Amino acid sequence: MGGRQVKRWRAALAASILAIATALVAGSCWNPLNWALSTWAHLDMVKVPGGTLTLGNDGSLYTDEGPPHDVTLATFYISRYEITQQLFNAVMSYNPSYSVSRDDPTLPVEQVWWQTAVLFCNKLSELAGYTPCYVFDETGDFVTWDLTADGYRLPTEAEWEYAASGGQWDNGYQYAGSANIDDVGWYAGNTDFDGSFQKTKPVGSLSTNELGLYDMSGNVFEWCWDGYDGSDYSSIWPSYTNPLGVNGNVASLLGADFIFRGGSVNQPPDDLRVERRLGNIDFGPGGIGYVDVGFRVVRNQ
Repeated sequence: MGGRQVKRWRAALAASILAIATALVAGSCWNPLNWALSTWAHLDMVKVPGGTLTLGNDGSLYTDEGPPHDVTLATFYISRYEITQQLFNAVMSYNPSYSVSRDDPTLPVEQVWWQTAVLFCNKLSELAGYTPCYVFDETGDFVTWDLTADGYRLPTEAEWEYAASGGQWDNGYQYAGSANIDDVGWYAGNTDFDGSFQKTKPVGSLSTNELGLYDMSGNVFEWCWDGYDGSDYSSIWPSYTNPLGVNGNVASLLGADFIFRGGSVNQPPDDLRVERRLGNIDFGPGGIGYVDVGFRVVRNQ
């Protein structure tokens, strides 16, 4: 069987498994969809107990990382792994990734625009029988986050940093789970170059952080809900309790910048620090996204 046939067969099998599991969910005490997602698609959701944690730093490296501030968050669930190409393909029926030619379904999906990640969250929510979190207006220029919905969504920037830091079990590490980047993160210094970019790695290949989360430093950047603003936190967050970022719960898609966190295989260790804030414009959902930007998902408790 040729390489392309293998890929088509795997994609068809993946979609079939997801469809069958979805159909079996109703009326079942044991949820086969959750089983399929966690064991086959690496969508194991980890409970992150809420609490208060000091995020950011003194801004001595980058002004947008300061000042340190105490953020209080409600309990939420976050995926243990970055969204894989296998799961993305099963839900969206295509794989946008640059690294797809290496034919490893456990690689993180990348080249995903922010809007595409939002659409994925909605579609996965529908498949799982949850209420989608995001509503697009008639023009397609704005998306509203329904804060009461129980579906999958992108983490807020505060949720992402809280989870990357280990939440209530934070040990104050520079990276997500260690003071040594090689323990927990794939970056430009420990991955292979393919002639154009560094190669991503299968999710969950290194050690976890304190919450048991993989790859929150490195591998691929991860989109957050928040729009990016280079100002310091005191300017962009009017409240430090469950902050939603500069956009609140309504995001403009008219050339807006959005936050991505965690660093990637193409970056130096400095960009993999848990406090590092980066963002860029979203041109999606059409076209090719950034070669090293993916995402993970969150659900409310």
